Formats: sequence, structure tokens, C-alpha cells
Amino acid sequence: MSDSVHSRAIRRAARYCGSLDALAQRIGVPRARLGLYAEGIEEAPMDVFLAVVDIILDAEVAQLAREHGAHPTTPKPRA
Repeated sequence: MSDSVHSRAIRRAARYCGSLDALAQRIGVPRARLGLYAEGIEEAPMDVFLAVVDIILDAEVAQLAREHGAHPTTPKPRA
């Protein structure tokens, strides 16, 4: 098993989703293929990796907001 940033991110996102099956369903990737990415047997395509990163970021922002009693918001664009 390779421990690349891609495989670690996939495993982390799977924990946030509850399982690798749930992550696969959420991002629309077959479970067997996602398992190959998670194990580092194959490298995830960039679109899959970016979807995984989005899940991690969303989960961690929500967790920080809960810990600090704030609600996550989308920053307003600068003029």
C-alpha cells in the first residue's frame, strides 16, 4: 500500500462520510475503484481528489465552527 497524499485524503474523507462506501456514493465513484485509490494501488484522478478535498474542508470548517460556536459562512467577494 502506498501512503500518498491522495490515498490519505481518500481515507480521511471516508471517515468523515462514515465509510468508504458512503464516500464512493457521495462522489459518484464505484466502490471498488475508490478502494484501489484508498489503498494507493492506483492514483486518483484529479477530479476525484478535488471532490475528496472539498469534503474534508467542509467537514473541518463545520467542526471548527461547532467548537467555536460560530456558523460557517461563505466569504463575500472583495470589490
